[in-house]
Amino acid sequence: MCGICGIFDPDKISDSSISSLIRMRDRLRLRGPDDEGLYRDESVALGIRRLSVIDLKTGRQPIANEDDSVWVVLNGEIYNYRELRRDLEQKGHRFRTQSDTEVLVHLYEESGERLVESLRGMFAFALWDKRKKMLMLARDRFGIKPLYYAQQGSRLIFSSELRSLLQHPEISRETDPDAVDLYLTTGYIPSPLSIIRGIQKVPPATVLTATAQKIELKKYWAPSLPQPDLKLDIPELQQQLSRHLADSVALHLRSDVPVGVLLSGGLDSSLILSEVVKASQKQVTAFTIGFEEASFDETAAAAQIARHFGVDHQIETIGTREQLDRIPEILGACDEPLADSSVIPTWFLSRLAKRSVTVALSGDGGDELFGGYPTYAAHRIAQRLGILPQPFWAAAQWAANRLPVSDKNFSFDFIAGQFLRGAGQPLVQRHFSWMGIFSADEKTALTGSAGGASTAWIKKQSEELAAFTLSDPADAAAGLDQKTYLPDDLLFKTDRLSMQHSLELRVPLLDHPLAEFAGTIPSLLKIQGSSTKILFRKLLEERIPGSIARHPKKGFGAPVAAWLRGPLKEWSADTLETALHSNKYGWNKTYVRTLLKEHAQGRRNHARRIWALLALEQWQS
Repeated sequence: MCGICGIFDPDKISDSSISSLIRMRDRLRLRGPDDEGLYRDESVALGIRRLSVIDLKTGRQPIANEDDSVWVVLNGEIYNYRELRRDLEQKGHRFRTQSDTEVLVHLYEESGERLVESLRGMFAFALWDKRKKMLMLARDRFGIKPLYYAQQGSRLIFSSELRSLLQHPEISRETDPDAVDLYLTTGYIPSPLSIIRGIQKVPPATVLTATAQKIELKKYWAPSLPQPDLKLDIPELQQQLSRHLADSVALHLRSDVPVGVLLSGGLDSSLILSEVVKASQKQVTAFTIGFEEASFDETAAAAQIARHFGVDHQIETIGTREQLDRIPEILGACDEPLADSSVIPTWFLSRLAKRSVTVALSGDGGDELFGGYPTYAAHRIAQRLGILPQPFWAAAQWAANRLPVSDKNFSFDFIAGQFLRGAGQPLVQRHFSWMGIFSADEKTALTGSAGGASTAWIKKQSEELAAFTLSDPADAAAGLDQKTYLPDDLLFKTDRLSMQHSLELRVPLLDHPLAEFAGTIPSLLKIQGSSTKILFRKLLEERIPGSIARHPKKGFGAPVAAWLRGPLKEWSADTLETALHSNKYGWNKTYVRTLLKEHAQGRRNHARRIWALLALEQWQS
């Protein structure tokens, strides 16, 4: 794991450009505390901050091929590098190191830009072809590793982090109003936009090439589609899942430094732990964060699983006061605004793991690939109820808004309110109504406009989804999450918060052969009635007592609703009053104050909306 940055300028790389690059590179120190490197050519400069994980002694970057005509810097890991190296050596390529990074330059010599198709891993890399005078940027299939760029005519500046790019004196600091609009709808900044005008993200599964003549982006992979006529039954699918999972975890354990497991107590991390225990020759360490608030705490379930597998289980219970004190720091560390309150436990869990290991495996991606969200089953119900007239939904929403408000995790009033909030809408609008922050009407009340950017973006998602003609709304919703929520919220969050502690976080469930297998399975075989993630549950029941495998889903968040009525009440009001006073976003003062007042009085649960505004303001400050 590393941080990379660079400048491509066909005219000339000047000394001032190198000074800017060094400032950009230094901003990536937490991503790479162990080493630094720099390569300079007439038209390109590449920078790297390295977190040493594989080939600790000779794996310094940038790395070149045999005649120094191809150079590369890599953020991430290429898990199948040993197999790739063996094939390349048989073709006559000579290696100087034992690192995974070096396979990229030799694979490029063989396959050109198509080298990405051979890679199993999480990666964002920059490759310079000196002969062609071409810069190539590439990002992994799911966007596990980040990569930002700014185009200024024929010049291109890139980095692993947006705040690193902002170290360059010629990069604009102006907030993009379209990105803010989309953030208020979704709670994150969807690719390819960033919060800063003129800076974009390289989308997942995309190669960008830059020459003096042009800059091009090409998609190189797309998720598999469900096969409704799949003949395999549940036991056969379990066997295939077990093989894919074992293969992926074995690759993800490749490391020259200690590796642990983040254990939440849920299905995904428990399955990962079971595979790590089988594959590892050493004592396995698992890490769990506990909370004082009972409805958010899963330490009991995690401890059961850890005892069953006989692992070293490290638990740290984080007091409410410490969480509250860290909130400004955590929100400010997110690189871009993110309205997901699980940034808080993610920060503390990463801190705990880093005390013992440099690499940790997590269960991210399991819900999106194997049908883990209750939302997917709810889409089926909503589709069946779609024949009901609009006045019914308006009345139902009115009634839901008057249910007694609870601050517990997944409380009845929250579930009922969220369902009725969007159930009468078309699928994509319904999904973002459930998963997002402000509805069109609420955004109009906040800003005076429903937002042209978000309206156009939702229309585009609807059109692209319609092209696949998926009959099961659960399949459609899962595909939508894999494209949007997974890379731009979940993976964004885990990358930024783990990197704040220089911890490399790996996600075995997003190994693309496993993901492609999961994608072909229709949701009818993953979700039955209200039972989610059928394949995972049945596989886990073979490995642990059934009562643990049937542990209900709690999610991974923080008791923000209660905090905003109690210890964060004054801070949130003061923070938002500062934002209202500056008027930088044009928010309606009366509306924002009403949100705060209704929430504080327990009349409505506005926690998600208030938290989203706080996260945006805290990032901006």
